[in-house]
Amino acid sequence: MGLPRGRLPEIEKPGLFSQINCCVISTPPKIPLKYQLKNSDKDFIPYLQISLGSSYESGSHIILCADLNYIDDKNLSLTIEKIQRLQKRILSFIKYLKGDLYP
Repeated sequence: MGLPRGRLPEIEKPGLFSQINCCVISTPPKIPLKYQLKNSDKDFIPYLQISLGSSYESGSHIILCADLNYIDDKNLSLTIEKIQRLQKRILSFIKYLKGDLYP
């Protein structure tokens, strides 16, 4: 993303870096898998909402890293921009599915 592991203080590597990894890893990869396993679009929407929540959580952690001066403003901006782009895509997909479900 925009957070090199080497820039975090040693004490933060197991904690904050681990939390960021969990958020980032749990967001996009599971979406196609969960979609294939669900019977309907309606059943799939909660998984998209969970992924959306994970993306917001990762953004909060990245902002915290910037506040603690672990990443510079340039990396913060680039990373937040990528997160927001993903959030827009997930939201659009949710709206699309809801539109099909609730005309």
